[in-house]
Amino acid sequence: MIKNILCKKNGGIMDFREINTFIHVANQESFSKAADVLGYTQAAVSIQIKQLESELGTRLFDRIGKHISLTHQGKVFYQYALRITSEIEEAKDVLSGSQDLNGTLRIGTIESICSSILPDILSRYHALHPAVEISIITDSPEALLDMMNKSCVDLVYFMDKRMYDPKWVKILEEPENIIRVLDEFFPSSCDLAGKKILITAGPTYEKIDPVRFIGNYSSGKMGFALAEECAGRGAEVVLVTGPVQMQTRHSRIRRIDVESAAGMAEEAQRHFREADAGILCAAVADFTPETMADHKIKREKEDLVLRLKPTQDIAATLGQMKNGRQKLVGFALETNDERHNAQSKLERKNFDFIVLNSLNDSGAGFRCDTNKISIIDRQGNTDYPLKPKTEVAQDIIDRLVEELR
Repeated sequence: MIKNILCKKNGGIMDFREINTFIHVANQESFSKAADVLGYTQAAVSIQIKQLESELGTRLFDRIGKHISLTHQGKVFYQYALRITSEIEEAKDVLSGSQDLNGTLRIGTIESICSSILPDILSRYHALHPAVEISIITDSPEALLDMMNKSCVDLVYFMDKRMYDPKWVKILEEPENIIRVLDEFFPSSCDLAGKKILITAGPTYEKIDPVRFIGNYSSGKMGFALAEECAGRGAEVVLVTGPVQMQTRHSRIRRIDVESAAGMAEEAQRHFREADAGILCAAVADFTPETMADHKIKREKEDLVLRLKPTQDIAATLGQMKNGRQKLVGFALETNDERHNAQSKLERKNFDFIVLNSLNDSGAGFRCDTNKISIIDRQGNTDYPLKPKTEVAQDIIDRLVEELR
């Protein structure tokens, strides 16, 4: 068990179990229900929460009779607690999975790099993945490129930028980037190996004039988490994203940036034809101005009338394009009649399943690092508790893998 992960200024220790118990109480809104889930007595749960409040120096829950709710400080700490548990689980996965990598990695390089730079990099990589056998081949850059083209080596390392082939994945010279790509050579899971996945993410911006637009609050966090999860399982991912500040990390993700709904529709249609599945996570604008002004609209009168027209319905278009082997996953962010609206959208768009989340759920929706979802298909629905979006992505892709089998 990982313990003692936070230290108070006065030297006290915060136990990871207390944080885990706090999250369960917050999710269940009940000490007794949390105790049942955790397998503790209710008294033990109460003691852990009191200890945590004492260590933090603040009250985390308001208690009114049998009802409890998070205080303002409790809501703030809840977000940190989710991040802490997410980081711990990620660390555990990395540590437990590092021993599972095996096979042979063939690296081609030149003599000078083999004797000067590569030993330190390979030593660090071997410490992470001792079961991976590494074969080193040294030759001239020209010969190494020929080997790469003939698949005689998996990776070449040299310094001549003029010889870089744009069809290959380029690694910068920093050891951390090299180790990252070496890790990607052996996916953590192969249940999507050989699959091509299209994912849309982020908002779209519909221009009113050169400086104003119609948009929404989507950050792209959920879509990018899905892309990383698919790539980590061996898939080749095309990520079509609206304007966001997010960055992709995995080399198997091909990112295509667009701005408008029309641009996203064009790219989504182009790449869905070759895809095994599409995940439509983007918050696409439903309407766009009929005309865009050539110059900034001045405030010359009290009111301004904008005429809007519908954008192309990307989900409906791909639903019509979908063939028997392809799967299509939709998202529904609702504010009322959530399940009814999501079920209706599932049918109208020809989705295989739809992911529902609600703006009425605290910690879910735009700009949050967490999400609370329900997966709905034609047989029913499965509800999930509030989780970090990286874990939500795992749940969604687990379901997609089942559909693709």
